[in-house]
Amino acid sequence: AAMDYGQTKWWDKILFKLGWSYYLLAQYEQAISTFTQLLYFYAEGDREGSAALRQEAMQYFAISLSEVDWNSDGVVDAEFIMGRVERFLGADSTYASETLDRLASVLSENQSHDESIEVNEYAIRRFDCDPRNVERALMIVESLGKIRNFDRALEMQRLLATNFGPGSSWYACQEREGNEEAMTRAEQVVKENLVETAARYYLAAERAMLDAEESGSAQQLEDARQQFDYAARIYADFLSSYPGDPLAYEMQLYYAQALLLAGRYEDAAAQFAGVRDSVLSDEYMEVAAAMTIQSYERALQE
Repeated sequence: AAMDYGQTKWWDKILFKLGWSYYLLAQYEQAISTFTQLLYFYAEGDREGSAALRQEAMQYFAISLSEVDWNSDGVVDAEFIMGRVERFLGADSTYASETLDRLASVLSENQSHDESIEVNEYAIRRFDCDPRNVERALMIVESLGKIRNFDRALEMQRLLATNFGPGSSWYACQEREGNEEAMTRAEQVVKENLVETAARYYLAAERAMLDAEESGSAQQLEDARQQFDYAARIYADFLSSYPGDPLAYEMQLYYAQALLLAGRYEDAAAQFAGVRDSVLSDEYMEVAAAMTIQSYERALQE
């Protein structure tokens, strides 16, 4: 009955209570329809005191979407989750991007990690210039770790540089928009994740190499070399993106060592020579000089 009085100063609060009531009654579609009406109301212009209620509306919109069984038949609905996303958030709106973020978070909290990943991937594709895409990608990495899909998580970490680092289309978009904060955050995240991911692959390759040496298995040895080769590619990504970084000198040494253990002896020799002749530091000059010779000797033995 209160809705019959038009848009009074309490109209948004009444509308929110109505949507919330539908939610409590498990009438999720009606709840979403009501919250949508409220969000469009807020989008029409500045509404004094509306920020908190707008956030609550998006939160319950997301929670309603995340309910797996709308018809209470004990079976996960066929439309869950991406069918609902397309249906209720597929159109352009001022709230779609934020609501997708809330939905991904709610799904993660509900242990629906696969669906949370799907929502974040969809948001990144759809809003390809969105400054929040770095955070979405990090959330995907976190969700992959929670479901113990470590290989894909590490691959996603490595792709952060390609997708969000300097030279990426996303980074160029932030430059055009003047989003300095987003660019700074992306550079920090990309660099930290390259270092972390390279170290993880290198350590995993070392363990694989020790296992191969103990077993004498040629296949295990080849697998270990492939892992070192992958670590080397990550070190190369770092060096190409941050050639003058304070970590570059040490990273080049690890890069050379990974190449050596991957069986890429000539490439390793070139990188050891780069460390030997580096103007960044001379800490590893003698070691690098010796390893340059050793790498060339190994190459000649092949």
